[in-house]
Amino acid sequence: MAKNRKFQIPAKEAISGAIERILRVNKRSRSELLREAALALGVSREEEADKNPQSKNTAYKSIIGTVLDELVGQGKLTYLGKLYMITAPSTQQRAPVRQQKKDDSFESITSKATELFRQLLDRTEELREKYLNELSRCILKCLAVCSSEFFEEVCVKLVCRVYGVSEDFGQVTGGTDDEGIDGIVNLVDEFGFNKETIFIQCKCRKNIDNYTTATEVREFRGAVAKKKGKRSLFMTNGIMHKDALKETVDNDPLLLVDGTKLAELMIKYQLGVRTRGSLPVIDDEFYPIVK
Repeated sequence: MAKNRKFQIPAKEAISGAIERILRVNKRSRSELLREAALALGVSREEEADKNPQSKNTAYKSIIGTVLDELVGQGKLTYLGKLYMITAPSTQQRAPVRQQKKDDSFESITSKATELFRQLLDRTEELREKYLNELSRCILKCLAVCSSEFFEEVCVKLVCRVYGVSEDFGQVTGGTDDEGIDGIVNLVDEFGFNKETIFIQCKCRKNIDNYTTATEVREFRGAVAKKKGKRSLFMTNGIMHKDALKETVDNDPLLLVDGTKLAELMIKYQLGVRTRGSLPVIDDEFYPIVK
């Protein structure tokens, strides 16, 4: 039965007991048996009049009817002349009128559909993972086709979204005289006072399989040190070389964001990505690519 009902459905044993107690007194028609069993199991006179599909009265009669049919199938009850009765002891050893077959169990009835659902779910998850991996590569390739200036703009906007500040608190500072800093984002408190500045280096690779070197990371660290910065991000749509990764340690104020992480964040924060149905897709109007 539905799990969101406001009342508790009786246990099967309680229903069977109620039916048998009623039939020990006298034979009953199906409607009489359903009504009396429902009342015996806790349906009030007022609730009995409620015929709504979600009512307690309807739910109780549904489950009572199911148990009633099962008792007949097991040979514990006899249905004769439109009346139900407890099967006489002398006939209980006979083959029941309708033995419940193994194929009638809930598990047997639903097993094939359940197995197909599992297969579909597994396949769906597998395809979803493949799709998201390909979507990530599409994002990084779109960034590669665009200008380095656009990549700097994207990185600054993304950092603003991750930290939950308005894009007004970000600046794209890249250029020939940028002193090794391509962007900054100012973090502010609730009063608007500046708490901290995040310095950003943006490396847009035309080939997304190209590496960021340890030298590039060291140079950026030096540029941030001149600014007396406490937090910094080196962001690329490419790959971080293993030697570059060695340039950072735990609790380092310098964090490295490679293409995989960059695409993941762009999908999460809906930058360059929109939603179609329940899936993220490329926002083709976001990237300034000449068609």
